[in-house]
Amino acid sequence: MTGILIVFVVGLSFVGCVSFKANPTNVSDLSSVDMTQDFVTGKACSTSILGLFPMGNSTIAEAARKGGVQYIDYVETNVGHYLMIIETCTTVYGHNSG
Repeated sequence: MTGILIVFVVGLSFVGCVSFKANPTNVSDLSSVDMTQDFVTGKACSTSILGLFPMGNSTIAEAARKGGVQYIDYVETNVGHYLMIIETCTTVYGHNSG
């Protein structure tokens, strides 16, 4: 019985240690984006403890809503690993006029 408990605890300690976020369109053409303009930015973050207890909303829509971005030019996603805590932040850059 204690052997099963040890295997369970060791296995649980590895949950959330690795995360992978794939972007199927990993290539972006930014040649049409005017990089000299002042961008409006929005940021949204979520945190996960052991990969089991998610808190927050790090979607592109939430980041745009928080920053008041109407037209998105590009998006950054950052994932930080801190012991058993994973923080994912999405930042959108864009403008408000067509």
